Amino acid sequence: MDQQGPRVLITTSNNPSEQARRFAKVLNHILPGSRLVNRGNQSISALHQRALEEIYDYIYIIHSKHNRVDRLIVLKTYLDKLLPEGKILKINQFIDHKVLGFHKLPEKGPLSTSLEVRQLNPELMDYLETYFGVIYGEKLPLWLAVDPSEHRHTAYVVMIDAMTQKKFFYAELQLLNEGYHEHYLN
Repeated sequence: MDQQGPRVLITTSNNPSEQARRFAKVLNHILPGSRLVNRGNQSISALHQRALEEIYDYIYIIHSKHNRVDRLIVLKTYLDKLLPEGKILKINQFIDHKVLGFHKLPEKGPLSTSLEVRQLNPELMDYLETYFGVIYGEKLPLWLAVDPSEHRHTAYVVMIDAMTQKKFFYAELQLLNEGYHEHYLN
């Protein structure tokens, strides 16, 4: 990956919840090289073709379950195929900018956090650095705060607008060790 991070096509699974759509908007907002596309009835192969034509490195698919955002699946684009990459990110207790009092998302840009946060949950922070473009040790307009859980792969994550000091995102994030099932790729 280059300095600006990967180019990412963000979408949802078929028939997404409103919460999954809002999570997709937040991701699009914090990932500088991203584009949010309405999935509609597009197949995975159609999304793959679009990603190749528009030169995207990854496709992120946000899944819903019981009308709530549930998982983030990362697919790496290759000329002849899409392959799952990294672990599945489980998303619980998602609260976004609308619920937290923002009418719109704050300034667009990458997230920054302190070097100390990295030590709280190194595996999750590696994931967030790789797939969310988190930058360490710089003061940027958007901040990431992490509160670790007693569970090794779980953390409570807050995104903060540095200008207003207001939270615009909250979620419990967990890396799952389970493999990718075929239904996640739909």
